[in-house]
Amino acid sequence: MNNNKNKAFSCPPIKKAFVILSSVALLLCTTVAQAAIGYKDGFDKAILMGHSFFKPGTDDLEVLAPFLGYDRHNQYRQTAGGYNGDPGSLWRDIGENEGAKAEIKMGGVELLALTVYDPADGDSDYEDYVTWIDFTLQYNAESLDTVAIFVPWGSYKQYPNYDDYRAFTDDATVFMNDLIQDLRVAYPLLTILHIPGGEIMTRLWKLHDDGLLGPEVKGIYELGDRNYLQRDNIGHPGYVVEDAIGLVWQQTIYPETDIRDRKSTRLNSSHARYL
Repeated sequence: MNNNKNKAFSCPPIKKAFVILSSVALLLCTTVAQAAIGYKDGFDKAILMGHSFFKPGTDDLEVLAPFLGYDRHNQYRQTAGGYNGDPGSLWRDIGENEGAKAEIKMGGVELLALTVYDPADGDSDYEDYVTWIDFTLQYNAESLDTVAIFVPWGSYKQYPNYDDYRAFTDDATVFMNDLIQDLRVAYPLLTILHIPGGEIMTRLWKLHDDGLLGPEVKGIYELGDRNYLQRDNIGHPGYVVEDAIGLVWQQTIYPETDIRDRKSTRLNSSHARYL
C-alpha cells in the first residue's frame, strides 16, 4: 500500500472508524458469502486477478492476512484496468506461459480470485469463470480449495441518488449470486465465495447519511479527494472504502478471525505492537 494511504489509516479519526468498518465487514461476510472454513494458516498460493477496483482489497489482504496470524498467506496478483480486468479479457490477453497462467501451471494454487464482469460489454460471460477454474484444476487438482469472485460498485456520478444506487447494487447482487450459485453446483468440491464490494460502498453511503461515519468521511463524492467515499467519475474509492474493502476480503477469505476483536487468539506477539 502506498505511503499516503498508510498515513491515513494510522491517523486517529480513521482508527476511530475501525469498529464500524469491521462490524460492517463481519455482517456482510456472514450474510452474503457462503460459509467456509478456509485454510487455517493461510492460503500458501493465491492467484488474484482483476481491475483497479479489485486492487485495494487485495493490497490490504497481503498485509492483513499475515498481520492477523495467517502466516502461510502468499499471493500473486495480476491487474488490468477497466474491462481488461474481467475474466474473459484476462484469459485472451495473458499469454499461455505468462503472468497468472504461468503461475497456475507451476502448481500449488490453493485460492483463485476473479472479478465480476459487465454483461452489457460482451467481453465476458459465465463460461469464462469455468475456463479459469478448469484451467486451474488441470494443474492444481490436489491443491485448489477456494474460488472467490469480487463484485465492485457503481459510480456515484452515474447514480447520484441513494435509492437508485441501492437498487443498482441489489440488481448486481442478485445477478452475481445466481452466477455464483451455478458455479457452486458445477464445482461441489470447491468453496465458491462472493466478496461484496458493491454492498460495502452502498452501506457506507447509508452510514454516512445517518451520521455514523464521523468527520473523517467528508461526503460521498469529490473529484481527487480521498477523504470522500468516491474520488473520481469512475468511482475509485477513498481511504475509508479502501480500508473497509480490505477488511471484507480478510473476513471472507479467512472467516475464522473476527476482525472486530483486536485481541484475537490468532494474533501472536510479533503482531501485538501494531495494535
